[in-house]
Amino acid sequence: MKWTIGDEIAGVDAVYPCPVYTVEDFRDGGHWVVYPSGGGFQIRIPQWDAGHWRKFDAAERKMQRGTFGFDWHEDGEGWPGMSDGSLWNGWEEPYFTLEIIREIIAELFPEEHRKETPEGLWYFDEGFEEWIAVGTCEIGGQLLYSLDGFCFIRP
Repeated sequence: MKWTIGDEIAGVDAVYPCPVYTVEDFRDGGHWVVYPSGGGFQIRIPQWDAGHWRKFDAAERKMQRGTFGFDWHEDGEGWPGMSDGSLWNGWEEPYFTLEIIREIIAELFPEEHRKETPEGLWYFDEGFEEWIAVGTCEIGGQLLYSLDGFCFIRP
């Protein structure tokens, strides 16, 4: 078998940022079932087409600074952030400083739907009727924050 479940793959000649897929399964029918890394609809790659694909090296993702906003913003509006080019259903997945993520949350949620505790930042999602923790990760020794499932763009 060329890949294992959980491997990420990309087109053989693709240069990141490019579509990257996660291998979900290999079926007896002779095809791999993959989905866009970060979410999306499954596709099938027939065994005979595997030569057009390669295992993706996560080191290809390099953090880049940029401006990230929402599609309802005017051209050029947004916040400074960082991204490795990863997409969620085609949308950017940026990381922000604490100061910036506070601004974004303030724009998205009324005061009673956001809070800060020793455990981190939270917002209340009315659809799920629960408090959701803001994601964190350390990049280059700096703690950064992300909002999973939000539709960020580069204006």
